[in-house]
Amino acid sequence: MKLTGHLAEDCPTSGICPQIRDTDTDKVVVVGTEITDPHILRELDLPSHEAAVAVPRSMIYGQRLLTIDEMLTWIGQHHTRDLVRLETRTGYAVTTDGDDYHRYLRGEDVPNADAKAPWLARLAKDTASGHIWRKVHLVCGPLTDYQRYEFEWGFAYNVTAGEQIRILEVTDPNEAELIAALGDFSVLDGKHVLRNHYDTADQFLGGEVIYASEAAALSLLIGRLWDAAEPFESWWNRHPQYHRAHSAA
Repeated sequence: MKLTGHLAEDCPTSGICPQIRDTDTDKVVVVGTEITDPHILRELDLPSHEAAVAVPRSMIYGQRLLTIDEMLTWIGQHHTRDLVRLETRTGYAVTTDGDDYHRYLRGEDVPNADAKAPWLARLAKDTASGHIWRKVHLVCGPLTDYQRYEFEWGFAYNVTAGEQIRILEVTDPNEAELIAALGDFSVLDGKHVLRNHYDTADQFLGGEVIYASEAAALSLLIGRLWDAAEPFESWWNRHPQYHRAHSAA
């Protein structure tokens, strides 16, 4: 028997944890806390060649979503050189933006510099140390108000700090729907995959670590989408109709 991949695990902050591993046979390997309670062992009445372990219920009935803090810890552990994210939504209810989105809609000139400074400094520091941040954003049809805000007050600043951003403009609605159905996810170092979950109001629900064959497929797919997308700077320059200066004229 050989281990071939992860099916589930419950360790956002540790490498040693309850997990279910796939094998090259018709069996899986379960790692958990050994059961030593004599009452439980007596009830189970296991033969000498078997052992009982305890794992979180969520690993069997559905993986628990990671909180933002757990996601940040997980990303810090697995992002050693490259992180690329696919964005498929036309809006995000991001509380860390403060009031910038509404300020943008009101026609104000620039985002809150103090609010943006920590993230821009992080991007610049990571870029200088060789940690790459990349993003592919799906576009199908005219930009929404949120996308205009995200592009002009987000992407335009992020690329100057070192983030590599590309726009995947898809004119075929059916093709765009297929890509959007993938949801938002990130691939770290070409193999670790984290999917973001949102509700219908664009509120973030949590992160899901993806394993085994699905992770490999998403890693391959996002590479192809990256190659097919256009660098943000050139795409943005070709679409002045979305710029604040154009709309104010």
